[in-house]
Amino acid sequence: MTRTFFIQNERRVIVAFFLIFWGCITFMVGREYIKMSVEDRKSAIDDFKTPNFIFTIGFLVAGCFLATLGNAFTFYGLNIIGIIFIGIGGVVSFITMWRENKIKSVYILSLTILAAYLFS
Repeated sequence: MTRTFFIQNERRVIVAFFLIFWGCITFMVGREYIKMSVEDRKSAIDDFKTPNFIFTIGFLVAGCFLATLGNAFTFYGLNIIGIIFIGIGGVVSFITMWRENKIKSVYILSLTILAAYLFS
């Protein structure tokens, strides 16, 4: 068998993983959102619009999505943008957590560094 055959199969596995992984996450979040009451939905949307959420969880999730999308479809520009988003989200999470708990903030920073390394 040729090397191209193995590369094509590896790429298919990565794309399948991307679709299954992010499809399951999207399905679970959508299902829970539909189960919420109207007040809870409004509260969740208001929480999602806060700068703290956007610059911490929002950037981390968007970065992971873009990095896996870049890896799956061999578009390395998206991968770099995703890693930058992960870095921004991790640093902001580190700074906001530092005020509350210094050990957890170091843990968050180390996980961010590990994620950036694994996605690169």
